[in-house]
Amino acid sequence: MQYSYIQIMVSCSHSAEAEAILHHLLKQRWVACGQILPEVHSSYHWRGGLDSSKECLLLLKTKMTLFDVIEKDIRALHSYDVPEIVAVPLVAISSNYQKWIDEEIIEK
Repeated sequence: MQYSYIQIMVSCSHSAEAEAILHHLLKQRWVACGQILPEVHSSYHWRGGLDSSKECLLLLKTKMTLFDVIEKDIRALHSYDVPEIVAVPLVAISSNYQKWIDEEIIEK
């Protein structure tokens, strides 16, 4: 089954970075909205060891057809060598919310 709508999760080093990425994507009209969760604690493998850091999490609502262009722009704006850019399908959304997303996004 192919899903048309997705939520992209991006971990960012700080809220200013998340806000800059979100503002850029909103200005392009490639996402309908985004939320920034101000503090998450991340633990991960990195360069042969275990590491952890405080980050913020950016959540973006968009369409699957825009994932590639959004990923490219996030990579260009992000400070990490390997940023987390993960999309999950929105398997069920209200018809009014879907209509709003359709009205707000301009597909490339």
